[in-house]
Amino acid sequence: MNILVTGFENFMGSYNPTQDIARALNGQHFFGVQVTGIVIPVSWGNAWKTVEAHIDESMKNGKKYDAVINFGLDSMAQGIQLETIAHNNMNGTTPGADSKRAKVGKIYSGLPTNLNTIKASLPITYLFDQMAAVKGEEKSVITNVAPGKMLVTTTSIDAGDYLCNFTFFNNMYQYIDASTYQAISKYKGFIHVTGLGGSDAVKLADIQQSAAYVIKQVAKELVRTAAQQAVTDNVVASVPKLLN
Repeated sequence: MNILVTGFENFMGSYNPTQDIARALNGQHFFGVQVTGIVIPVSWGNAWKTVEAHIDESMKNGKKYDAVINFGLDSMAQGIQLETIAHNNMNGTTPGADSKRAKVGKIYSGLPTNLNTIKASLPITYLFDQMAAVKGEEKSVITNVAPGKMLVTTTSIDAGDYLCNFTFFNNMYQYIDASTYQAISKYKGFIHVTGLGGSDAVKLADIQQSAAYVIKQVAKELVRTAAQQAVTDNVVASVPKLLN
């Protein structure tokens, strides 16, 4: 099984720690699940296209992502902020790092009302509870960076109208199986992280290790639900034999 994690490049000279979340997680394995991390540009025209091109190329090579999780920076976040709803809205008056603007309004026009907001398919409650249980603890989830303090975790129903929500909505809306209308990836969502410093003196290692702990829990749930499904499938397959 595979998880794709994305983080953003710097924006207008401001450091974005999510790029180093993606870099630190790239190549990691949790419970046998491989994590791939890629860095995407802060660009209306190229942010989602970069993700899309990577997923398309991976699928051509026979690699399917069981989870696709985007990370973004929100300096107002307390720590780790699990976004729960993607909105079909964008405000392209604020340019990307390439100085290019985009339209204002719907990301996709003409969608049915029920598709203008899409819930994240991540196990939000489970992740929130797991993070709450370790808040403040110092952990070394990944060994290629320094140990870090587990940050406070919150949830949000609004990822804004800039590129974070733009990427989030595309993630939720795209890659739906045309025959079953089911998402190709089991878990999809967006996570905001706080910036460095602040009153809590947050360090990069705190952000990286906290993000890694979330991804580790996602991997754990992928393995658990896959095992559960395998048991169910075996039971269903055995029923005709039992009835003979």
